[in-house]
Amino acid sequence: MKKRLVGTYHLGPSNIRLYVTDADSGASVVGRPKDGGCLEMMIGVKGALWDYCVASLLHEALEHEMHREGCGWKRTFDWTDATDSYLFVMSHVIFDKCVASCSIFMVACMSDFQLAWKAMNAKARPVRRKRKRGRGKEVEK
Repeated sequence: MKKRLVGTYHLGPSNIRLYVTDADSGASVVGRPKDGGCLEMMIGVKGALWDYCVASLLHEALEHEMHREGCGWKRTFDWTDATDSYLFVMSHVIFDKCVASCSIFMVACMSDFQLAWKAMNAKARPVRRKRKRGRGKEVEK
């Protein structure tokens, strides 16, 4: 998987490195990266619509903040251990706190994220075809 660093930003009290990847979907937060650095968030953007990518970014940021606040509960009797088995329970005050820290993060990274999305989805320059002109000589456009 090819990944590109967008930048390092504040998300709540933590720093987080934001990456875009060449995956067409999927997003994740790595709490303990191999290099021992700060958190990593990876968003798959290759071929994905802009609004879908922004939704994935917001989803991961909010999910991280809700877990950090201790709002994520694992359902009993779920044998799959899948991430969709979590239930988030919080007060309105905690919800407001999570939204506030995520909005600061989103504003800080959005322009860089958009540039990285555009770069990852830039179409390859078309190959210029040679055309015949005059007496059968090939001339490059």
